[in-house]
Amino acid sequence: MDPRVRAHLDRHDGVVTRDELTELGITRARIETSLRRVDLVRVLPSVYRAGTAPFTVRGRIRAAVAWAGPGAVLSGEAAAWWWTFIDTDPTTVEVTLPPGCNRHAPLSGPIPIVVRRRTVAEEDQRRHHRLPVTSPALSAVEGALRTGQSHPLDRALQKMLTLPEVIRACDRMNGWGAKEARRLVSGAAEGTTFAAERIFARLMAQAGITGWVVNTILPGSTAVPDFLLERARLIVEVDGWAWHHTPERFQRNRSRQNGLILAGWRVLRFTWADLIERPEQVVQVVTAAILASGARISSTG
Repeated sequence: MDPRVRAHLDRHDGVVTRDELTELGITRARIETSLRRVDLVRVLPSVYRAGTAPFTVRGRIRAAVAWAGPGAVLSGEAAAWWWTFIDTDPTTVEVTLPPGCNRHAPLSGPIPIVVRRRTVAEEDQRRHHRLPVTSPALSAVEGALRTGQSHPLDRALQKMLTLPEVIRACDRMNGWGAKEARRLVSGAAEGTTFAAERIFARLMAQAGITGWVVNTILPGSTAVPDFLLERARLIVEVDGWAWHHTPERFQRNRSRQNGLILAGWRVLRFTWADLIERPEQVVQVVTAAILASGARISSTG
């Protein structure tokens, strides 16, 4: 393979377009030869992948955006995945095109593509790893809406975003999902640690788990855990939306947690997503921790 083509493939997840090959000085005849030799494999009209390397998720996403052409922006769940706000591979690749663009997604092929037509504000467009993609804020919100889970937005707020940035991105949204996005972010604004504590307390009450003390100084210590069940030697910490893992806070909490464990306490920690999306699992884990200590679930039972 031509070294220029190989270098391009290495930089672009094994994907190249016909126009890019032409710009590299590769003639139509040489392209056809590469296809016959399976050095290149056609995956979409005028879009090829390296024939000797695996076709990765990143390659599929890049190929879909390349197929969509100039003005296309990766969006939705795939954009949230591209920013690492989602761990699970997207099942489809959503690309946003300007209004009036008449390009339609292929009915079949190796890459399930969804096309949206709308205007994306300049503030909500980025280039990340040489790919046009919606901004982290818009990607996180739309990723949460597409998956029906708060996790993408929660992770984005922890890793790189502030809540005001997300609110501004929602204010710029129009059309599909705009109302739902504002409702989601409104919930995030209210999702403080205090709100998380209220939710956890309600889950415990519904499960009949009593005997908790909230935000009190731990006996023989200066620590103030969110929830303390002394009879089970159990501490529970709960996080609200946008609980930021700064290096200093991360180290402080881990050091404190190590000290509590060495002192004979069990320590559980739950995120906002745990409380909202997996409440049954939260109750199960807490119940198991209490029973493992030999204590009873109810202080009166």
